[in-house]
Amino acid sequence: MTFSKTFLTVSVLLCAATTHAQQESDIFHQIQSLAIAQQEIMYKVWPQVNDPKYNISFVYFTDTSNYVVNPPENFIAMANPILKFEADGIRIYKLPGMMDAAPFHMEVTVSDVPADYNYNQPFGKVSGLGQTRNFADVQVADWTGMVLHEFFHGYQFHHTGYREHALASKFIYRPINDSLQSYYKNHDWYRTSIDEENKLLLQAFEEPKKRKQKELIRKMFTLRDARRKTAVEKFNRPVDFYEKSFETMEGTARYVEAAVSAQYHTLTLPENIRQAFGTLLTTKLVAPQESPMTYVTSASQLYTYATGYNMTRVLDAIGISYKDKLFKTPTLTVEELLREACK
Repeated sequence: MTFSKTFLTVSVLLCAATTHAQQESDIFHQIQSLAIAQQEIMYKVWPQVNDPKYNISFVYFTDTSNYVVNPPENFIAMANPILKFEADGIRIYKLPGMMDAAPFHMEVTVSDVPADYNYNQPFGKVSGLGQTRNFADVQVADWTGMVLHEFFHGYQFHHTGYREHALASKFIYRPINDSLQSYYKNHDWYRTSIDEENKLLLQAFEEPKKRKQKELIRKMFTLRDARRKTAVEKFNRPVDFYEKSFETMEGTARYVEAAVSAQYHTLTLPENIRQAFGTLLTTKLVAPQESPMTYVTSASQLYTYATGYNMTRVLDAIGISYKDKLFKTPTLTVEELLREACK
């Protein structure tokens, strides 16, 4: 009887260890899938990102563990993580504890304090698929787009001039963008103008004739200039600067995110990586229908994400070259490029 109990205990422990090892293996494969999406979609959508100097380290959060991917030496010295996986240029370490207690992460941070682990180097924090699905019923394609949205912020902030401009002007801080959104939520005249401006952008994106496109965009800017004039008088805030800055930073990141979500079904994923997602990738992937949350201001979490995304798409539609200019010129914005194209 003693032997049976001991055998049962050992069997349970072995089963638990095997389950944990499989779960950890699935996490590593899911992280590998992000690199595949970078190579096959992100680098094609925005070719300038395809340079090792723009890669970022990131912490991958699950409900019970934290992993850090390709950390720099200063982070390893500070956090003392354990190397758990290495393949195809990906090094995954496990942190000895949880980095913080927040239940959800999708962000990139950068610091100007020399003692910080992210001093002058963008560092990502992303929730794994399981943790993300605690908050929203997202599919693998959506989650991958969300993560690569953050990776694109890493590309942005790897440009020293742009990073210094963002930190010095403080436009990157969320409370500023939240204040713009509060104007949108709480002032009918502000919201009505924003929604109309965005409709004109969408019409311009769909319009096949260049002359008509530019007429629509000029009409949009007439509305926008009038709204901003009133906003400055009422709020005494540099609405134009914050708006242009957020639309450039977040609109271009959403542009990458939307492309990844839309094209995810074209990825060539090895079978072991597909299996790491369980039933979420057991069926044939198809092109999804774009969510209004991506491009409609009233449906977007923050209106600047939608307007910035649509401006970026309109630049494509007009045929303006901009991807090799943005972020290399620290203060250049998608709005300025669009205004110049429609003179």
